[in-house]
Amino acid sequence: MLDCFGGFRQRQISMNSVQRVVFLMVGMLLAGCSCTGDPKVDGYACGRAGIDGGTYNQRVVQRQQTLEDNKDQTVQQQRELADLNAQQQSQQQDLDTISKQLAGLDQELDSLNRRANAAKSSNSASQAKLAALRRDIANVQTQTSVAKADTLSSDADRQAELDRLKKKYADLQKELMLITGGT
Repeated sequence: MLDCFGGFRQRQISMNSVQRVVFLMVGMLLAGCSCTGDPKVDGYACGRAGIDGGTYNQRVVQRQQTLEDNKDQTVQQQRELADLNAQQQSQQQDLDTISKQLAGLDQELDSLNRRANAAKSSNSASQAKLAALRRDIANVQTQTSVAKADTLSSDADRQAELDRLKKKYADLQKELMLITGGT
């Protein structure tokens, strides 16, 4: 609209309209600047607030603490792994020792069996005892073979079985000596 001086008349803006505009702008500012604490996502204003308010420093400190915790956990797991490896190596050595002893016992049983087969006896009672002895030797040899193949039992169980078989071997050896008269 033109006024009498040839210019435009200024429009009167009501206070209500100004309030609406201000509220709208404040709402847009608040909606557009929700600070996340992540400098990759935050805008300039949130970035300044994060730096000045210490939010970013807290984030760095938290991440450093997490890193230290992870390093400590890694060191602890490496120690546990080393302990487990040492334990496994010790158990393997025990297993190897028992296996060697079982192999030696097997050879001794073979020798005892050869001696029992070579033994001659004049009476039939002694012959029956030799036959029973040969069966016992064969039985202990079978048990020794089973014990050598057993890798699932604990070392203590395998050692106990080895001790039992050695005792049985000693008993068979004494029995052969009694039957053959010490030869």
